[in-house]
Amino acid sequence: MAISISNVSSAATTTSSTTSTYTSTVDVTTLDSEEIALLGKSSIAQLTATKIIGVTTDAIPGLTTSQISSIPTGGIAALTSLQIPKFTTAQLPSFSAKQIAAMTTAQITYLDSAQMNSLKSPQIRALTTTQIAAIPTSVLEDLSTTFISLLTTAQLPSITTAQAYVLTTSQIGALSQLQLSVFEII
Repeated sequence: MAISISNVSSAATTTSSTTSTYTSTVDVTTLDSEEIALLGKSSIAQLTATKIIGVTTDAIPGLTTSQISSIPTGGIAALTSLQIPKFTTAQLPSFSAKQIAAMTTAQITYLDSAQMNSLKSPQIRALTTTQIAAIPTSVLEDLSTTFISLLTTAQLPSITTAQAYVLTTSQIGALSQLQLSVFEII
């Protein structure tokens, strides 16, 4: 699981405030959040699905927005149930629409309402119908009216009956007439 990080010119060591040059190979399973933040975008982009699984949950919050945007979609789909909840609400908006669409339905179930509410319009619209149907009711009932209003007419019919029952009047009120016309559950 070692990757080259020769493109990282310098990094703060964990034992002192001095800076050193890394030109060696590092096992990503040993990196903490501060160390992983020092990896270049190209190093992150080289991570295979197997290597992504090896990134520790402690290191996930250290990923920068540019690093996250460089994770291949295959790497996104490989993120584990322990890794997904570690992405912060500041990090999730840096996922591309393609990366969001690459998430499995199981991964969607590991996102909490704060994480889901941090998604931006292109990301929300990139959610597949199976991903929408996988959102736990405990999360769906806490989604903002803005999130709900951004669901497309193609996405809304995928809301399950159980999900529809937990929608608040404010959430339903945020839907346009066109959105309501395709939302046949209610």
